[in-house]
Amino acid sequence: MRSCPKVFIILFSLTVCGSHSISPVYSNVQLLPQSVQTQRAELKNLKFDAAVLITSDSGKKEGGIVAVNKLERAGHRVLKVVHLKNDLMNIKKYLSKLTASKISIVVCVGGTGIAPRNNTVEAVDSFIEKKLPGFGELFRYLTYKKWQHVSEDVGLLAMDTRACAGTKDKTVIYAVPGSPDAVELAMDEIIIPETPYLLGQLNK
Repeated sequence: MRSCPKVFIILFSLTVCGSHSISPVYSNVQLLPQSVQTQRAELKNLKFDAAVLITSDSGKKEGGIVAVNKLERAGHRVLKVVHLKNDLMNIKKYLSKLTASKISIVVCVGGTGIAPRNNTVEAVDSFIEKKLPGFGELFRYLTYKKWQHVSEDVGLLAMDTRACAGTKDKTVIYAVPGSPDAVELAMDEIIIPETPYLLGQLNK
């Protein structure tokens, strides 16, 4: 009789007996502490004031319009919509004005590529106090996941974006690509659902 080799993968194991039998065994693990689950539930419907900075080096505004529409449809107030030249000091100066006005979130749309004229990420990175590297990592993963079925080459374009996020005082700042599809993905999958919880953490 052959022994049964076991392969353990994170939260579950696959036990292979004989040549065909595979039976998953799930561990009774709570993914989030109850206190975190409770806080997320309480903050889920929190409404906030936002600003959208269109920093696209191409001058196109479509991505910014998508961001504004998504925020407003979710019940949030968009207090400022500004089209800025993609200049590092110019962006930092305006970010300083917005955080001083105690606006809750800023979405910078455009200028996240690697061309010499793309300065949004440098402006945001040098302005924020605490980085949220998980935002960019998750956004690139979701981008790849969304487009890889079209072709592997299209999916791999996800690595070209330097989308980023972080906090300054009580404000959460995001930088996303200017493409309307990219903005829609970021807003629907990350920014709108996750920002209330981030603001709750900032205002503890």
